[in-house]
Amino acid sequence: MPSMTTATPPGGLALWLIPTPDQHAFLQDFVEKHCRPSSRAGLSPKSYPRLIPHVTLISVPTSVPDAHGQLITVDRLKSFLPDRDPSSELSPESPGPSRDGRLPGKVRAVVTSDHFFRSVLAELDASPELVAYQRKIEARVQAAGWRVTAPMFPHVSLAYIADEDRAERTRLLRELRGEGHVVEVEGGGVELRVGGREPLRTFEGAEVWIVDCDGPVENWKTEWSIRLDGS
Repeated sequence: MPSMTTATPPGGLALWLIPTPDQHAFLQDFVEKHCRPSSRAGLSPKSYPRLIPHVTLISVPTSVPDAHGQLITVDRLKSFLPDRDPSSELSPESPGPSRDGRLPGKVRAVVTSDHFFRSVLAELDASPELVAYQRKIEARVQAAGWRVTAPMFPHVSLAYIADEDRAERTRLLRELRGEGHVVEVEGGGVELRVGGREPLRTFEGAEVWIVDCDGPVENWKTEWSIRLDGS
């Protein structure tokens, strides 16, 4: 599978939620066209690496063992995923993906933070299905004895910018708003705009990827993936 960058801490395995192909293409286009520096002059080489938009469900360090001295593996992490059948264990008390294999969210706001991997991000309002799915996985991994992180869940990172360039985070957000790429909508939330595409107001999670975040960003890669509709 292809190598890629991620928005998860180094030295771990991460579960990513990837949107539908149309939304994936939209977000990739948005990031590549609008989430760029006005100039690279004076910026750290760590700022603005290529990224693939996604929601991180959880990250698990690969260097911290469980109570039995075992390190997390791709196969072990796969085993914690809930059944994809929405009529099974996650429903109705703990709903899972809809019958079309989607875990939805709504774009609430685009903001900055003080963390490299969340420099400029789209905050989401998660559906009950998405919350339940993430909590089920988190609880299973924690019960098995591994440490889990999921900061600011759920969100989609739009740019990674080094701490030494932190002023660039504010500049980028101001530009996104000022040039009409991030627009508030009536009734709450925001929409993302790019080119002649239909604006994006939602995130429809359709696939789960396991991503190896060990080593340099350029070496991080997808180890396994599955579509939530079972196809």
